[in-house]
Amino acid sequence: MADRHGNNRQGRKINKGRRNNRISRNRKKEQKQFRIYPQAQINWNSPARTAWVYWPGKGEPLLYRLDFLDNHELRNFWHMDHDQKAEYLSSKFNRHHRRPRCQRGPTVKGNLSQVDICSHNCYNKIISAVACWKGVPNEKVFTKDISNFLRRVYPHLKKLMSRSESEKLKGMDAVIDQKNLKVLNPAFIVSVARWSKIRPQAVHVLDVSRFLEYMYAPIKRLALDHDSDKLKTLEELFKILNDIWLPTDEQIKIRRH
Repeated sequence: MADRHGNNRQGRKINKGRRNNRISRNRKKEQKQFRIYPQAQINWNSPARTAWVYWPGKGEPLLYRLDFLDNHELRNFWHMDHDQKAEYLSSKFNRHHRRPRCQRGPTVKGNLSQVDICSHNCYNKIISAVACWKGVPNEKVFTKDISNFLRRVYPHLKKLMSRSESEKLKGMDAVIDQKNLKVLNPAFIVSVARWSKIRPQAVHVLDVSRFLEYMYAPIKRLALDHDSDKLKTLEELFKILNDIWLPTDEQIKIRRH
């Protein structure tokens, strides 16, 4: 029936119903599809290191951190098609509890980071080093312990792992080729002794080498700036730990000079 202006109200209702049905079908279709978008505008000279990912049936998107992929890995990832990206994220990434589950950290969005498994293992390796250094189980390691450990050892590791002329990262063989303990900082020797469970006077070059071998991979993975091929400053490392790895309500206090 037409109204007094000659419009067909029944027809309008039918068209509106069709539009709503089409929108509903499109939304259901999108919910069944894997979708990924760079958090920032993508630039092939500097690809995005964070991405929003919509998984089928998961509802809200998850923010994936690509911070620690090297430049080659990162470019390869963004050149993949959708299926390849989905497979890569499924097989190479997992979730990290910022406040650990052993410390009653909940499995909720605000306490999770989506990180690559290699970097996740490296972070856990640092936690194990802190636990060994402090003499406690891993579940008893808290932010202040991570901060204290890195403040004592990272500046010395950075110096040992960097080429003095360029500050670029050295290879593992060059790092452990240290024959004279007299050139090492006494405070660093004390930290190696604590980690090795021996007296500082008993520290041998092999003890230092073992510590360097243990710490090299996690420091290279988590602290390397891929644009410059140099290790980050201590403050920059703390910032990325706060951003991705540590509880949001228990962060490292970054000292301002």
